[in-house]
Amino acid sequence: MKILVVNKYCGFHCGVERYIFNNAELLRDNGHELWGLFEEETDTAGAFKFAFQHSILHDGNLDKTLSLIHDTGFDMVAIHKTMNLKLIEKLTELYPSIIFMHDHEYNCMKLNRHFSKFRLNCHIPFNIPSCYICSRLLSRNWIKEDRDSLINPFRKSAILKAVKSGGRAVVLSQFMKDTLLLNGFEKHKIDLVHPFVVPKERRNEADDRGAARILFAGPITRLKGVDLLVKAAKYLKSDFWMTIVGRGPYESSLRMLIESSPVSHKIRFKGFSLDMPSEYEEADIVAVPSVWMEPFGLVGIEAFSYGKPVVAFDSGGISEWLRDGYNGLLVEKHDPRLLAEKLDELISNPAKAKLLGKNGYRTINEKFSPESYLKDFNQIAVKAISDKRNNL
Repeated sequence: MKILVVNKYCGFHCGVERYIFNNAELLRDNGHELWGLFEEETDTAGAFKFAFQHSILHDGNLDKTLSLIHDTGFDMVAIHKTMNLKLIEKLTELYPSIIFMHDHEYNCMKLNRHFSKFRLNCHIPFNIPSCYICSRLLSRNWIKEDRDSLINPFRKSAILKAVKSGGRAVVLSQFMKDTLLLNGFEKHKIDLVHPFVVPKERRNEADDRGAARILFAGPITRLKGVDLLVKAAKYLKSDFWMTIVGRGPYESSLRMLIESSPVSHKIRFKGFSLDMPSEYEEADIVAVPSVWMEPFGLVGIEAFSYGKPVVAFDSGGISEWLRDGYNGLLVEKHDPRLLAEKLDELISNPAKAKLLGKNGYRTINEKFSPESYLKDFNQIAVKAISDKRNNL
């Protein structure tokens, strides 16, 4: 099958692009021909393109891009993240389509249904009056991280309508399925497909490796709660080292927060890293302190693939892969002290931490294997083609 993969970024911009890259490699290695259509290249575009047989950069000329796509011929289109309304409308009109709902981009003015300033999540469906008022408040009063995400509510409504009618919607969690239903998607056109990771070979680790190593990996934003993790560090009673890996708009504020911490000498902010395997291998515990409603939380199952336990806030879809007391620990409230207590619970009990990590590794084989994902994807592709043939 020849598949056109559509995304705004060509490169390892965030977790979505890692997901796209891994999926493209898996599908390519199992007989599919993968082309990429992108709107913008990042500094890692060269490495990212290795997952695709060919790639196209959309330069804004829609007719030119559509002509090239038509001449190539595709069996179906897989749309990930783009806010290009005309591109969505044309591609879904011409080809069987599946649209991956990675986050809240299509049903929220701010893209995340979260008010960073007050640590509040939004629980109402997209509607122009309420969302327009919200967007106006944001554009006048709120920080740059929020303003940059704004979009005209009428255009947002048109994009949401195009996505609803354009093809099958793929979600990674029941939480996201419920969110789509809240926003008026048809139940029979939503497919829940668990993501996959490849289990890594587990190493035999020494019983005593000194201070426990805590890892945070992800975008450096308030959404991901990295500031709460840094604040939690001062409440830890056990010996630790904390490593923060990622990049994002909150970097300068994070550096100042670390510098002001009484345990700043225990915290290292490394910035972006292409060598995530080494980061996971060196960690004893992976922290996922997200405060927004996580659509899934891919970093958690990535940690499991290395046999590492996870401590996370109970946000969005996280509890669908993190079973409290089995493969990690859930923190019910977004409280640094409570987060520190849960981290201390594993740091002070290495045997328990190893058991939870082992169970996390087992979870990958049971629920998040490449084989399971490939089977589900192929079934959805068949349904998308059938839907298009029957004009559903």
